[in-house]
Amino acid sequence: MFQVVIAVQVDQDRPPGDRSLDACAHTACAGGGRAESIGPPVVDGQDFVVALGVCAVCSILVSVAAVALHGIQEQNKTEEKIRNILLAGNLLKEDQNVEKIYNERIRAEIINLETGQPIPESEYNELLDPNTFDIKTVASDPKYNTKIPANEDIAQIRVMPKYMAVYFVEGENDEMEEIILPFYGKGLWSTMYGFIALGRDIRTIEGLTFYEHGETPGLGGEVDNPRWKLQWKGKQAFDLEGNLKIQVIKGTVDTSTPEAIYEVDGLSGSTLSEAQSWGKIDEKATHSMVHVELSVALPL
Repeated sequence: MFQVVIAVQVDQDRPPGDRSLDACAHTACAGGGRAESIGPPVVDGQDFVVALGVCAVCSILVSVAAVALHGIQEQNKTEEKIRNILLAGNLLKEDQNVEKIYNERIRAEIINLETGQPIPESEYNELLDPNTFDIKTVASDPKYNTKIPANEDIAQIRVMPKYMAVYFVEGENDEMEEIILPFYGKGLWSTMYGFIALGRDIRTIEGLTFYEHGETPGLGGEVDNPRWKLQWKGKQAFDLEGNLKIQVIKGTVDTSTPEAIYEVDGLSGSTLSEAQSWGKIDEKATHSMVHVELSVALPL
């Protein structure tokens, strides 16, 4: 068994008022072992040099990795965007090159949202390029955005871009089969970005997908549920007069009403039929038990 004794000595030769102490620890081994003094650690200047060198090397390695991987990250980002465009348009096929399908079937243009007309390629620049168009970047640039009046800002985005990339799905003889539109708006916890595909009549929804959001899995995150997204197919986005009508409602759509063609089930998950339609519980179930944390269900 070891006993640690701290011996404190005051240097009598120090000037009056200097109360600094010198301390040393003595380790004695019970049973007559030899005591050793452990003085204050000695810091060598080489330690600082070694530490500084390690930090410098790590910084260089991180910087080199970031630069080296930037191209790969941008390529992956582009491929993911293309994949979601094809997914919305029901063009994504397994074991096929997404870029090849995109180049063969998609014609992308930049549309001036004030005029509704495509801009000529001569006006393309770093931001206004259908192949690299990024909603976040364009919408944050004062030159290319416009403020939305508060009473019209149903998506709670405050500003919108003056230009937007639009993707046309072409078939034989370059005839348009679908048009794929980007969209975005506020969810509960994040801004949600996606694509929606409309048929030749520019009214019938052919597909929908979200490619970026930060919603809670199992709640708002259910926008990624294939069963829920399938409900959009065949719905009408606009009425015959061109008014936007599609909406996500509270609860389940009543298919017996004329408005059902413009409605999609909500994502609350509060009813048994909703949970069954999303595949959360067995279709033959007659009731379900929900277990919750009391402090979440009934916050005090």
